[in-house]
Amino acid sequence: RIGVPVPPGFTVSTRACNAFLKNDAQFPDGMWQGVVEAVSDVEQQTGKKFGDAKNPLLVSCRSGAKFSMPGMMDTILNIGLNDEARNTSADALRVLLAETYALYSKTHGYHWNVTGPRFNSLHTMFETQYNELWMALDEIAERIRALGHFAPTSPAEMVEPATIKPDNGIPDADTMVENLVKGHEAVSRAGKAGLKIAEDNGDAVTAD
Repeated sequence: RIGVPVPPGFTVSTRACNAFLKNDAQFPDGMWQGVVEAVSDVEQQTGKKFGDAKNPLLVSCRSGAKFSMPGMMDTILNIGLNDEARNTSADALRVLLAETYALYSKTHGYHWNVTGPRFNSLHTMFETQYNELWMALDEIAERIRALGHFAPTSPAEMVEPATIKPDNGIPDADTMVENLVKGHEAVSRAGKAGLKIAEDNGDAVTAD
């Protein structure tokens, strides 16, 4: 009535939730068929297909319970992603994770070992960078888990897909900076490749 666009949707009552919990996690009679029919109706209205790899219908779920616990009202995206979309997004994230971890390790090592007249500035800059990279690693790994895949657990497994390789010895300060520039370019390439895959999959959360 106020001119705000409202996407099509449907409601599953809290009675259905209560019945599901009381019936050993079994759907009430007719509920599943009702959901299938409702999703089909939304597909027709949007021109998209639930689970389709090329033109997916992305669905968000919202809690409508009378009393809400923290987190219940969070929107859950990606429900329309099929197995192929989740797999390709997760594979792209593993490459990004590998490049980021390799750059993190290199940057941390340079922080410890840089020498010369620019020691203070580079030592501080490297510390800032490796802390930011570590935070990014956690976000990437969490997204891999959210897609239903396990994140790598060992350093060797982590860096296996990376193009950034360890140094042989300790480079001088100028070479450290050059190597890190190349490393950031590698991370950027992996991020752009992953972004395109996520967008092609309709995977809005990974793209974000």
